Amino acid sequence: MTQAIIETVSSFEIQEINQETAFLSLRAEWNELLSESDSDMLFLRHEWLSCWWLHFAQSGVPNALLVLVLRSETGELCGIAPFKLARHNLFGIRLNVIGFLGEGASDYADLIFSRSADHQLMATAICNYLHQQAARWDVIDLRNLYADTQTRALLLQEVQRRGWRAAANDEGFCRYIPIQGQWEAYYSERVSSAGRSAHRKEWRRLNTLRPSEVRIIRSVADLHGFLEQLAEVESLH
Repeated sequence: MTQAIIETVSSFEIQEINQETAFLSLRAEWNELLSESDSDMLFLRHEWLSCWWLHFAQSGVPNALLVLVLRSETGELCGIAPFKLARHNLFGIRLNVIGFLGEGASDYADLIFSRSADHQLMATAICNYLHQQAARWDVIDLRNLYADTQTRALLLQEVQRRGWRAAANDEGFCRYIPIQGQWEAYYSERVSSAGRSAHRKEWRRLNTLRPSEVRIIRSVADLHGFLEQLAEVESLH
């Protein structure tokens, strides 16, 4: 299937992006919309998701792109549903499952909506599209949907209105450690000498695969190349 306009709803159009070249070409528009949305986070940046797609999407079950793009009448990007379609085999039963891009690597996921657009209308249009395409999928699995986002309530409302069977659970939490002061002081205080020795051993092992260095990424512009390097190290490791 090629990229095509699927549906016109009120003042915007929905397109399905299922070709890799079309997905990769969205980078600038994608990140601009994300930065102006309530869902602005690393795990939804185009650099993160395109890196996952290029290096890890096919490492388990087969995945196909199913990115839904919503545009205004003037062609302005106003919403993105960063979906993919995976084929699972469960006890001999073949299931086609819609999920988020970045599944397994991302702590959080969400739909990306412009603050100025009608979020309810866009959620309705996305569910209308999925209903029209029901022959292509069996299950929608949106785990890692950010719990504090309004998307959860909007989607549940649409699902219940259509009589689809649904379940929502709080099953995962993103852990983080606040660091006060400089990293070296924190590292020496919190990690035992044996732990630091193990880290040095692992660092030497990484360097046998490829010379490595530690860098602090302070600019979003440097993120894309950095993620590509991480993906290469991970695949070698």
